[in-house]
Amino acid sequence: MKKIIILCITIMLCMPICGCSSEADTSSAEVPNPLVEWDDIAQAEEAMGVDCKVPTQLPQGYSLESVATIDNRILQVIYEQDGDTLTYRTGLISENETEISGDYNEYDTETDIELDEILVTLRGEQKEGEEKWYSGFWNEGEMRYAFFAQRPLDTQEVENLLAGLE
Repeated sequence: MKKIIILCITIMLCMPICGCSSEADTSSAEVPNPLVEWDDIAQAEEAMGVDCKVPTQLPQGYSLESVATIDNRILQVIYEQDGDTLTYRTGLISENETEISGDYNEYDTETDIELDEILVTLRGEQKEGEEKWYSGFWNEGEMRYAFFAQRPLDTQEVENLLAGLE
């Protein structure tokens, strides 16, 4: 009986060794990172081949954190204030995308506002009797635009952000 148990254990220990191949698998298929960092907005626009409107009026305290492109189709600019980010994205309209903010949360409030004859969809919630907005998106001409804020913005901050696009 002991010999059978020892034989079974020996076979089990040898199984992984027999399954190993002496040839290394060199066929790794890496997916390239679609996010490319840039030093400034001008470099990113040049890579995309498109002039983009970007915010010139930010909510108080926000400053430029990073600039990137996604698949050389979408410009992503991240602004930061005390650890909270405000992400702004723009790119050519694509049939495959309806919204590019990157915000997939569900909110209590969604409304459309019109600014300079452009219809903007805002998503957020009621806080202390006031509407606060986490994200918004809109189209203008052949371009799609969006923002996503970790700290919600009030309506005036959103209007200033959008009015200051150049």
